[in-house]
Amino acid sequence: AYASKRAQSTSGVLVLLYVIEPDDFQHWLGVEKIMREEANATARAALDTYANKVRQKVGIEPELVVREGKPTEEIHKLIEEDQDIAI
Repeated sequence: AYASKRAQSTSGVLVLLYVIEPDDFQHWLGVEKIMREEANATARAALDTYANKVRQKVGIEPELVVREGKPTEEIHKLIEEDQDIAI
């Protein structure tokens, strides 16, 4: 809520990040692909839910990002890669 209001008041962009932890996919090869697809679908659904709330309550369009890895590492990588992220 705070980040979306801040983005609105500063004419910025809100980035919503969902990180899928890779240790969830340490199963048989055929099952791994299905689990990865399901995890991506879950991530997209969660992000869509929050994005809709932001659109309705704040009126801005958030950027949605799904990554695989350890959450703290992926947050740092995203900040390093996206020079527009300032706060």
